[in-house]
Formats: sequence, C-alpha cells, structure tokens
Amino acid sequence: MSFNRFSAVAVAACALAAGSAANAAVIEFSYTGTTSGQWLNGLYSGQSFTNKAFTITLRGLTESVTALPNGMGYKTNTSGGIVTIADYGSFAVTSETAAWVNNSFGRSGFGIRDSSDILSLGDNSFNTWNMQSSLGPITRTGVFNSTALWTTGGAVRFSGSPAVTFSTTVVPAPSAAALIGLVGAVGARRRRA
Repeated sequence: MSFNRFSAVAVAACALAAGSAANAAVIEFSYTGTTSGQWLNGLYSGQSFTNKAFTITLRGLTESVTALPNGMGYKTNTSGGIVTIADYGSFAVTSETAAWVNNSFGRSGFGIRDSSDILSLGDNSFNTWNMQSSLGPITRTGVFNSTALWTTGGAVRFSGSPAVTFSTTVVPAPSAAALIGLVGAVGARRRRA
C-alpha cells in the first residue's frame, strides 16, 4: 500500500472515530457521607467501623448508557472506582459495577453488575435524568443493602441508611480531531523524509 493511500485510509478512520467520539463523554458518579460497616476479608478482615466518612467514586461512558426494560430508566457499566473510608484509606474497586437510574420510582444508585444493588437513594430529579448530563449535588437518605463491594483492600459491606450526597459530572472526551491532526503531521513528516 502506498503511503498516500495509507494516509487517506488513516484520515478516513480517524474521521469515523471523530464522529463517534464527538458524543462520547466520561460520567463520574460520586457518593459521600458517613456510615458504618464491616470488612469481610483482606487487610482489615473482621473489623467493623461506625460513623466513618466514606467516598465512593465510579466512572462510566455516556455512550455506554442503555435503557432499562419497559422504559423505566437507564444504566451503565462502571469501572475505575475508588472507595475511601476514614481511618482505613483509599482502595480501587475490583467488583464489576454498574450505576443506574429508575425514572419510574425516582431512584438512582449502583451495585454489582447484573446482580444486587449496593446503594440507592431517591430524589425527584431522577424522574427525568437520562445519565447524559451532570447532576447534583443531591443529599438524601441512602439505603445500603447487604451486598459486599470488593476492593484492593478486601471486601467491605456498608450498612444502614445514612445521609448520602450524590453527584455526577459529565466530562466530554478529548476530540478525535486531534488524532486527525496527528495523522496529517505524520504524513507531512514522512513526505519530507
């Protein structure tokens, strides 16, 4: 394949990527508050904690948001999560997680992917939210169920119904137009060689 043809194919591929990346964005979910719980194994196995500040942060992509059955709401798989618990530290989430919003019931939360919820809370703003925009902060009573969240520090189970502050931020992904410029620069450099 000649370099000119390679350049044309590369530019076309980048243009397609730019078209799909134009709508892509990272959506970050944040849950903060003070709660109790227990470490089920790992570094702090068997230790319980009471009234400890916590932050749980998860990330997904807006382009990966899918509709729930019967138009009830939306969900997206999340990754790159971090759990911070006062006096214990910060740990990467190793469970496969998903965040969701149920428009019919005005609730949102997260849990284990295709399985149990870990935390949910209700607010009227969830009635119309489609996970494509930033939202919050919203402080409401959160409900933890008994599902464990696996982290690099071990499995932790939160408990109770504390006040939880929820917020989500949508950050547009870098434009693929930069890739097109890079391909052009490589092509110009190659032609000079």
